[in-house]
Amino acid sequence: MKCPDYSKYFPQLVIFIPHSQFVLIIRDALDIVASHIEVGERQSSAGNINEFPREYIIHITDRINSIYFPILKNKKLFGNRLIIVRYKKFVSEEKAINQLFKLLQLPDLAKASNEKYNGIRDF
Repeated sequence: MKCPDYSKYFPQLVIFIPHSQFVLIIRDALDIVASHIEVGERQSSAGNINEFPREYIIHITDRINSIYFPILKNKKLFGNRLIIVRYKKFVSEEKAINQLFKLLQLPDLAKASNEKYNGIRDF
């Protein structure tokens, strides 16, 4: 699931779905904050309400913490059913993708598709 807000439910899901596996792709918090601020500035430029003014940085960081903290503080609960990948490595390093495919028991797709454009892998 792409929505990062859903990851806060991982600690409950690991209990209720015994054979589940979890992947948490962590994006640098500074990149997230900068992205939110850019979105807000584009909103302002378009004459809309800026949902992410600079003075809301503390709220943005609280949201980031609410997404990552429940998993990071409960890592032992997941055992070997959790993989944490840094976003920058995921889009740029074959090793990170192969690690993910190994956990999910998928064929080595990274070697099958080494195409990159703008630093993003295209599967």
